[in-house]
Amino acid sequence: MDEIQKVDVVKCDKGHLYAANEYKSCPYCKVYEKKKEEEAQRLRAVKSRELHVNTRWENFCIWFEDHFGTLFSVIWTTLKIITAPLRFIAKSGHENRYGEWYRGTSRSEQDRWLR
Repeated sequence: MDEIQKVDVVKCDKGHLYAANEYKSCPYCKVYEKKKEEEAQRLRAVKSRELHVNTRWENFCIWFEDHFGTLFSVIWTTLKIITAPLRFIAKSGHENRYGEWYRGTSRSEQDRWLR
């Protein structure tokens, strides 16, 4: 049989109970601190930016977007609004010419419609 030993139970500052004759400090707090440190390291790695030196082209693109991005966005949106009716007419004309009613009929039937 196993021997029965006296165990000194100690309570740490955070309220964990642990055997004092097996551990010098609270094992639960060690695990918690280790997880907390790993999470902090992970967050530091995520937040730290990779060193990247921009090329001249990248710098130009950033500068151009900062100075002219909004202007070209407004111009592009205005052109899309102005040309929307034209695009709709072109699209609907194509659908009327080659729409569902035009499919599935023989050539002779189509010729009869045109007479």
